[in-house]
Amino acid sequence: MSSQVVGDCIDLSLKMKPPSDDRVVLKWLESQLSDTQPSLTQELFDDYLAKAAQPRHVSGNACIKLCYYIEQCMRSKSPLIRDTIFAEKPSLELFNFYIEWNEKSQARSMRQVIELISTLLAKNPTKESTLAIKKAIVEKDMLIVTHHAAQPLVKPAFKSLESFMGKGTIHAKDLMDAYQKTTTLEKIYETVLFNEGQPGLNAVSGASTEISGESSHIALGPEQSSWDSFFSDMFDWMTYADISPAAGKFLVTVFRDLRTTSHNQGVSSSNTASWQRWIRRGLGRNPEALENVKNYLFPPLFKLDRVGSLSFLEDLSRQSAAGDAQNQEIDTQSLLQLSAMETGKKAGLVEEPDTIEFSKVSKKPSGAVLLQEDSIGLLLTHDSETVRSLAFSVLVSSSSTIRPFSNTALDILRANMYILYCDTDAKFRNEILSSTKHMVERLRGATSLLAKEIESLSFQLNGTQELQPPQHAEGQQRIAAIQAMSQSHNDFITWYVEFLMMELVPTASYQRHITSLKAISLFLKSGILKLGIDSQPVKASGNNTVWPYTVDFFTKESMRLLMDLVLDPFEDVRSGATSILKLASPKSFDLKQVVITEIEGNKTQLDINALDNNTCEGDNTPLGLLVDFIARAEDLSKQTGRADHADGVARSYELLYGLQSSPASRLAVITQLVEDLERKVEVAEHGLGQAVSEAPIHGNFAALTFVWDTVNHNQDFEDNPTLEFNRRKQLEALQERMSFCCFRIWRAVKDILCNDSPEGYLPEDLDEVDEVDTKDVLSYSFRAIHESSNLMRTLVNKIKLKLPTPERPPILPTTTFVKIADLSFEQLSTLRHRGAFSTVTSTFAACCQACVHPNMDPTSVAFLAQWLEESTTRRSAGIPALITGILSAKATNPSLEDVVRGLVAIANSPVGLSSKDETQYPQVHALNALKEIVKSAGVGPHVEQYIAELFTLGGQSFQSEVFSIKNCGLLLIRSLFDNIFGTNTGKAVVEMGWDGKSTQIDYQRYPALVDLIMNLLKMGTDDALFPAMDVLRRAGPPPSHRDEIESLVSRQLENNHWQVRRIAADCLCSFKMDQRWSSLVVDFLGLKAQNVNHRHGQLMVVKAVLKQRLSTSNAADVATLLQILPSFRKRWIEDLSRFKTPEVLSKHAEIRYLITRRLCHSATQLLEARQPLSLNEELSSLQGLNLQSQFQYTTDNAINISSYPALCQSISQNDLLSLAIQNNVDGLHDALSRSMSLSTEAAVAFLEALSTDFGNKGNALVLRRLCSVYVAAMESATVQVQIAAMQGLCILLEANFQVSHYANTSHLDVIDEVLRLDDNHSTAASPALTIARLKMNGWISLFRILQRLARSSSSFGEVITGVASFQSWSFECILNGHENVDFDTRFAAAEALSKFYSRLFQALNDIPKSDYLIPSLFGLHSSLNDDDSDIRILASRAVSIILKKQIVPQAATLAFAGHLLNQYWDSAIFIKYVICKMTGTTTAYLDRRSKNPLKLKSVQDQHNTASVGDNNLFVQEKQNLWLDEVEEAKIWAGVFIKLRATNFGIDRTDKILHPVLSELIPWVKKSVVVLKKSSSSPDNALGWTTKPEVFNVLMRAIIAVNTVVDYLEQHFLPAIERNPQAWGSKGTDLQKDYQEIIEGLEKFVAQSSSNQLHPVLVQAFLSRVSKREEVRLRFKPYFHLDQRMEMLKANNLTFPLRSSSRS
Repeated sequence: MSSQVVGDCIDLSLKMKPPSDDRVVLKWLESQLSDTQPSLTQELFDDYLAKAAQPRHVSGNACIKLCYYIEQCMRSKSPLIRDTIFAEKPSLELFNFYIEWNEKSQARSMRQVIELISTLLAKNPTKESTLAIKKAIVEKDMLIVTHHAAQPLVKPAFKSLESFMGKGTIHAKDLMDAYQKTTTLEKIYETVLFNEGQPGLNAVSGASTEISGESSHIALGPEQSSWDSFFSDMFDWMTYADISPAAGKFLVTVFRDLRTTSHNQGVSSSNTASWQRWIRRGLGRNPEALENVKNYLFPPLFKLDRVGSLSFLEDLSRQSAAGDAQNQEIDTQSLLQLSAMETGKKAGLVEEPDTIEFSKVSKKPSGAVLLQEDSIGLLLTHDSETVRSLAFSVLVSSSSTIRPFSNTALDILRANMYILYCDTDAKFRNEILSSTKHMVERLRGATSLLAKEIESLSFQLNGTQELQPPQHAEGQQRIAAIQAMSQSHNDFITWYVEFLMMELVPTASYQRHITSLKAISLFLKSGILKLGIDSQPVKASGNNTVWPYTVDFFTKESMRLLMDLVLDPFEDVRSGATSILKLASPKSFDLKQVVITEIEGNKTQLDINALDNNTCEGDNTPLGLLVDFIARAEDLSKQTGRADHADGVARSYELLYGLQSSPASRLAVITQLVEDLERKVEVAEHGLGQAVSEAPIHGNFAALTFVWDTVNHNQDFEDNPTLEFNRRKQLEALQERMSFCCFRIWRAVKDILCNDSPEGYLPEDLDEVDEVDTKDVLSYSFRAIHESSNLMRTLVNKIKLKLPTPERPPILPTTTFVKIADLSFEQLSTLRHRGAFSTVTSTFAACCQACVHPNMDPTSVAFLAQWLEESTTRRSAGIPALITGILSAKATNPSLEDVVRGLVAIANSPVGLSSKDETQYPQVHALNALKEIVKSAGVGPHVEQYIAELFTLGGQSFQSEVFSIKNCGLLLIRSLFDNIFGTNTGKAVVEMGWDGKSTQIDYQRYPALVDLIMNLLKMGTDDALFPAMDVLRRAGPPPSHRDEIESLVSRQLENNHWQVRRIAADCLCSFKMDQRWSSLVVDFLGLKAQNVNHRHGQLMVVKAVLKQRLSTSNAADVATLLQILPSFRKRWIEDLSRFKTPEVLSKHAEIRYLITRRLCHSATQLLEARQPLSLNEELSSLQGLNLQSQFQYTTDNAINISSYPALCQSISQNDLLSLAIQNNVDGLHDALSRSMSLSTEAAVAFLEALSTDFGNKGNALVLRRLCSVYVAAMESATVQVQIAAMQGLCILLEANFQVSHYANTSHLDVIDEVLRLDDNHSTAASPALTIARLKMNGWISLFRILQRLARSSSSFGEVITGVASFQSWSFECILNGHENVDFDTRFAAAEALSKFYSRLFQALNDIPKSDYLIPSLFGLHSSLNDDDSDIRILASRAVSIILKKQIVPQAATLAFAGHLLNQYWDSAIFIKYVICKMTGTTTAYLDRRSKNPLKLKSVQDQHNTASVGDNNLFVQEKQNLWLDEVEEAKIWAGVFIKLRATNFGIDRTDKILHPVLSELIPWVKKSVVVLKKSSSSPDNALGWTTKPEVFNVLMRAIIAVNTVVDYLEQHFLPAIERNPQAWGSKGTDLQKDYQEIIEGLEKFVAQSSSNQLHPVLVQAFLSRVSKREEVRLRFKPYFHLDQRMEMLKANNLTFPLRSSSRS
């Protein structure tokens, strides 16, 4: 902080200097001579202001002193002092100080500054001065917020305006006057610029302006139009996250002022209509600003204007909520509606429909908008994530947390919850979970309210006071209504619990797992969990309401699902499952052996041969479930050695430890873990080969880490005289043993991880072990050190705890701590494995931080200095990590300053040149350490005061003759740049360069940076120039050295390397953003060049300026371009004769392309511009320059032009643009021939530009000619040309062919032209060609269908039967859409199918029915379940068009299946596909030939394939992690059950069994056999059904069996019983098959009970309610296995759960 005192900068010959005490400064001023008081007042003000205008760490509280000084002067008795402080100069300087330093200082005193300015204006005695100050301030603010100043100044400008308006200092009229002045000056400048163009083009440009402005013109008054323009400009800032809060406050303040003005004038309605219009228009232009509008504009606005807000919300509510399915963009109207409704709901402006008919009179103000829940519910399936999230929030939010949900809302949530919980976007899932928390709190409040209402009404009805009959009847009606509502809420909660459980099944995706786990945690922590006797109460979250009942959540089903997830591949899933299991009581982990159960008071014995134990109730094994799980998990971890399995074992031990009931048992768990660890360490010491294969160790270290982190040391290690052992000594012994194990394992694996190439190193003693390779050994070694280091860090972190003994020593003994710290130091000094290095770095940092902890011995701080001294004398890659770890302790010794100074001194020390390894120089390690300090997240923010010095050091080191020091200096410089700029800037933003306004770097804070940049530029070497010019390109030049730096950069335009010239050109382009681009182009074209490189660099600047600043929307650019054409063409000719090089020629050609393409854009968009441009002699002359002949001139015909691809591309592009401006379609074929003769690159460039650069493609004749060019190009033998032609033609047709008008003669001509192509089935093995062919053949297939439909009277079914190419193409799409195909090809196949059906629908307004479409329709359905979200979204867009509503892929799978059922219910082919999908049979044989007979893959074969284990260290991930085969089976089973029995010949007189049933029923019988066999093996947690593939096979078999049995009971069995004679033996056989299936299923469910089969599988089977009484009675004894029936207890009532988790 500055040690200067007030007035020390004043150079006055006074006898007495100003006092240092600020409180007496005014008295001193008043005591001075009258003629000196004004000057002294001003000079003191300048002095205070100069001290305040410094970085915060320098200025201190100078800003507060400044404000205090001004306040004193305003109250001065001397009129001279008052007049001086009230003058314009101090106020404006104070305002400029605020604008410049508000964002830099971020101090609360800056708010005081702006309020002080308002006070100065309010108390200013001179009206003229006040008006002048106001005008200057408002005009400057307007210049800033209208994009005429740097962006960082915008936020303080908005804040100042809001403050001034809030205090009444300025008004809306002042804003408008300043705004109009600003815009008037801008228009004058544009007019002058516009009139400098050619007169012939001015009319054209004016026409363009008139046309573009015509659509937005609204008949408004001049003042209203000005305000519209004003708010439009202001609204642009709502898109910026950092500026939008200030902009939102400002806008509301302006609205308030305008409203006040309108009320004073007796006008109110116009103001409301105006702000509604302004918001709509603003969001229409900037839809991305919606989130900021919702957060920062709507809340204060709705409070300000309630009446207008209600009108606004009612208008939104009346509009359609669902967008047009054809529009694939985010529906801005829906977003606006939802955002406003959400905010209005919280503000009490939007209410839900009354949920209780006889509710009490609402106390809320009337007039609220009624929420249309059905309309909002439709948006839960919208394809926009933002819309879905907002819709969910609107449905569940409420201003009252006890308001019940309506039945409509509950039904909507039940039907769509699965869509919300499975999204792949993490941000979206977090938003959904946030809304879920509100939903749970509201459910709790609502159920609590309803329960109290029921209790209160029951007391009134049954009380001692008798009610009158009307009152009693009304009370009965009311209580019935409330009970029904309470029941609906209870049903929803029951369903919700089951839904969350079903989201945890093994086949569910990661997204469903993690979202469900987080939702379960929220739900249980709300206070609904039924606690055991020994369980600790869970603190309820949210409001103070209490659930009226509890949930017994930890049933057999939930325990199985959660325990299986403890070994999930994803860490956060394992962590989430473990945290939930910690809420369970110990009894939930008991292993129960129950065979006979009591049902409804009657003891029923299960007489089943498969059960050996027929006792009434077996013994419970305490924690047996967890112990058995740990044994299985350890065995699995030993087989695979995988990290996820080891972590799961560790978390299991954490659970086991936490469930122990006594300190002794808890200590026994730790002791057992330590003993097991010591045994495995001993194995590793004897031989790593045996340890890798038989004793993986990382799980044991991780288990101790988790357990030790959970240990309650005060409880478990409290000394007790009655005990025979000293727990403190035992604690110390355990920690010593654990740390010693860490030391021993380090010695065992040290040689591997410290090898310079650990990836390929294998010790000699392991060469003979065949099953162990380098990958296994390296994995074992890394994980051992990783987990052991984590354990050591956990031990060290416990230092903050003390033992509950009189002397209260720290838990970790100092001797053990020193051993851990020394081991971490040694590991950091020697490790070569990056992963292990990172972990050990964290551990060593924890050791350093522990040294300064109050619980440690004060002498421990000395370790830091000792380690620092040792680290600076070593030569290791770990030195930077060691030093940053020491600094993370933030000790006073060694302090950050000491370390930085010491390292700088080492880095600056003279280098003794020698032959030793350059990496061993101490300067290298010092520079690397400084670089790491700057980059460190914990230390980096504190090095700001050393940045200047480090810049100097980096620059000096960069000039070293030693390469390693020079390189480290460069790396230090780059890390300093990252520290200033940040590392989150995207490449596109960096390439865009400086905008000429924003302040990216405050060069005044870093004067050394300016010197460094100057020195690097003066050095002139490439490695020096790149970092310097990169900074200049991103941040612009320092103002103090702008001219000099610009001169130095300009020199690099003649650098020998084109990369340097390119970045120099970009820098100069950024430097001159404040100049007109046309003058820049002319200036650089007119500069003299010293050599070829110099001219090339100058042309690079011209190209950069044109590319960055040439607009396609500004009509004045056309005239300006034509104005510079003569000078450009002249320079071209001169350069050609002077330099005679292809490089300069190529750059001229690139500039010509930029110019002519912009002119071509005008010619093709405006017919009025075509003729003036086509007749322009300068443009014709420029385009007439023959590049090919000029190239031959520059090379003397020695080189073929094809060796210069850029020139060839320029030639073909220029030919095309010339034809486009002339609208010469006939010349395209010749131009294509010339391009193909030049080179392949020229032809490809021509074809790529043809679809975008040639105009009037809306003309069918032009479109046909363009198509003919592409068709001709496809005859080329070059694959690249074929690909470009296919891609270009597809783009052309996509943009210009209106399929809805396919029957028009002109469109049919286009179709005929395209169909001159044969179906492209090239055999060339090119992925790019395959992709292009898929897209092209999609158009060809569509056109063949549309052509025949237009020219014949045949039906669609007859037409498509004759289009053989469609069948082959659709099969190719299906084949390439398989999950094993690469993404690009899969995407192309999905895109081709999706767009085919979208276009077919647009052409015919429907997708007609045809069996030939079924394979591709199922292929489209498969794309909805692709692993990649882009492909799923692509398929959902086509489905949305077919279903005529926007729909997200998750919802489209079910909806599209229902659509196919409605259309193809009677199709035999469709039925075969449905059965294949339901049974898990591949449809490949049907895709190729749909009339093939049905062949189902047996469940046994599926089970055998799924049961194959994979014990490899690195498991091969399945291709599609998104698809849940179980949900797919449910969808198609639901379709099958709705098929009509007539499809299977139930009404046939011959009663021959349908071929499909002849295949399906035997498959079901065999499936039951597999189910019986599978249930005969013990399962339980982590059993064989935990494997997703096995679970999928069994669950799918159960679903299919249940569905087929249901179908038989519903249709065939009643038909046989009605007419057994007609069915004969076929009916008898079918009945026998049915009985065989039922008997097998009964045995399956009985065996499942004794062998602990997965409860979800059993419940899935028992969820089917048979339609036959005898079958229901047969399975009644097993209903106790369906624990869902006992989940929720409420007021002694049981609320049954739904049979499916999804509605």
